[in-house]
Parts: sequence; C-alpha cells; structure tokens
Amino acid sequence: MRSHTSWRPGWGVTVLAGVVVVVIISVLVLTGVPVPVSGGEPEFAGPYAADLREVYEDENAPQIVKTVLADGVITEDELAEVRSAQVACLEAVGVSVLQLDASGESYLVLRDPGELSLEAGEARTNELAGECSRQTGWVALAWLYTDMTRNPDNLSGDELMSACMVRVGLRPEGYTPERYMDELHAGVFMPWLEDQTTPEAQLFRACNDDPLHAKP
Repeated sequence: MRSHTSWRPGWGVTVLAGVVVVVIISVLVLTGVPVPVSGGEPEFAGPYAADLREVYEDENAPQIVKTVLADGVITEDELAEVRSAQVACLEAVGVSVLQLDASGESYLVLRDPGELSLEAGEARTNELAGECSRQTGWVALAWLYTDMTRNPDNLSGDELMSACMVRVGLRPEGYTPERYMDELHAGVFMPWLEDQTTPEAQLFRACNDDPLHAKP
C-alpha cells in the first residue's frame, strides 16, 4: 500500500470499567472499479487499484471481504450486514457496543474487566475487537466504504488539507501541500489544537474533519 498522509480520525476505541476511552488513528482512502479477467479474479482499475488489490489479496482477510470487493462496490446493505456480525461477535466475547460507525468513531465497553488495570483492559478490549474484525471483515470494509465516499480522487492528506485551508481562508492562494507539511512539522498549528474556541481553530478543525466539504 502506497505511503499516504491521511487527515481523518479513524479506528480504535476502548472502554474500560465503564469509562470510555477513544483511541484515534488515521485511515486511508480507497476506491476502484474491477474488471473481470480470466480465472474469475477481478482486476481493479481507478485511483486506488493497487490498494484494493492489496486488501483483496490479503491472505488473512475473511471470505466476506473478497465477496464484497469482487464487484468493486460496498453497498449500505452489505456494510450493515457486516456491522451486525461485528456487534454480535463483540457482544459474545463480553464487549458491549455503544457506538460503531463506519467512519471509525466508536464506543466499546468491556463489561467485566475484573482485576485488569486500565492499560491491560484497553489492550484486552482492542485484542477482542481485532479478533472479531478478523472474522467479520468489519474494519477493512468499513474503512473502504467510508473513504470511497470521502476522497474518490485519492488525494493525499497534505493535498486535501492545503486546498481546504485556502478554500476556508486560512491560507492564501498558492499555498502548497509542501508548505502545509512544513508548517505541520514545525508546530505552526499547535495553538489551534490547544485552543479550539477561536474562529481560525474551528476552521482548521473543519478542514481536519472533512477537508473536501469544509466551508468558510
């Protein structure tokens, strides 16, 4: 999978002893259109062909992932079915699901942490969620489904953010992805992250949350 700077908050949620702890990591954006070839294997085309092929050919992916991706489309019904399977699996292993969104914002409750410390409980909850996802294909398919609709042109995170910051008026025309990355690494945006009450910080947050659709 090619290197990609992502902007979106994404997967990873833990709840310990009734206390919700949300772990945020990034997600990538994938989409593509397969064309059947000899042998019955799809040949993916489009901006994310290589990424889709990698996910499809992952030897650890459950069959449902291959079945859904074979036509290059993840429907709402297909995703709902996979989500139901993920919820059922989590409930069966002692994790209550308060929220489980395709976008990655989820809240899980480890019902009986016993003597586990917060750190051990977090690790156990993540372990159980991962085991379920390996069976159901939830993370792979929800990740793909969300990102197909968010960034169909497969723009990198720095391209998306720099364009959004120009669009909402945080930076002038001509502001480049390279300049954005320079400022990011230099900590220029830290004041907006530390105090999100200012208009500028709110615009930056809007770009970070959804750079294709944020408005001034």
